[in-house]
Amino acid sequence: NILNCLLNGTKNWILISPKHEYMVPLAREPTMDGGGFSVLKVDKIDLIQFSKFKDCPYHYANVSAGDCLYVPYGELHHVRSFGDKNVAVSFLFSRTKTHLKKFNNDGCQKPTFKNLADVNVDWDFDGLTSLTMGLQEPKHYKETIMLLFNGKTKMTTKRFINILKEDMIPDEPRFQDGETLQLFIDSLQLKDKKFITLDDLEALPSQSWKNIIKHLETDPVNTLEYEYKLFSKEII
Repeated sequence: NILNCLLNGTKNWILISPKHEYMVPLAREPTMDGGGFSVLKVDKIDLIQFSKFKDCPYHYANVSAGDCLYVPYGELHHVRSFGDKNVAVSFLFSRTKTHLKKFNNDGCQKPTFKNLADVNVDWDFDGLTSLTMGLQEPKHYKETIMLLFNGKTKMTTKRFINILKEDMIPDEPRFQDGETLQLFIDSLQLKDKKFITLDDLEALPSQSWKNIIKHLETDPVNTLEYEYKLFSKEII
């Protein structure tokens, strides 16, 4: 679900289909994490310890400046970058809602072209501020909150706010100062409303959901504040 376009330098890719994932030793990670890491030492793989891996099928791709490589859904990949100024841009497609898990090549024979400026992108990155890669899809987040109605189409705003406190606001101290709850109230346009309906939530712009997601899910290490920060042993 990635389109990686190289602007300068070269990249060597090794790609392994998810159907062969059982042959790759992966690190144990929380189920909520969307990524995945292998425990292999790629420069010197121990094929005695990881004997299944020696028979693992793979594809190899060499990418040069001006090339784009499509990485299918769930594809395990290892990348080496070469060149003094290796610069690439990645476009990540939705894993859950808006992109097929199986590649559909209809139209590839007679492609029609579309300017990327005309494509709807949930999370962009200007190269300077906080990284947005990995943030949840607004559509998916909206559907999660709408499930709080438990089959109903309407509830009092007071009850809805209480449910948000219990189910959607993390217990971490940094989210318990009232600012996070106020962000929910403002973003979901709950102020001065006696009732809230599913139609009200459905009508909200994407930015409303993005405001909440960015506040809750931005990893501090991806912020501009820590971009060039040096961590001492004591801090670690």
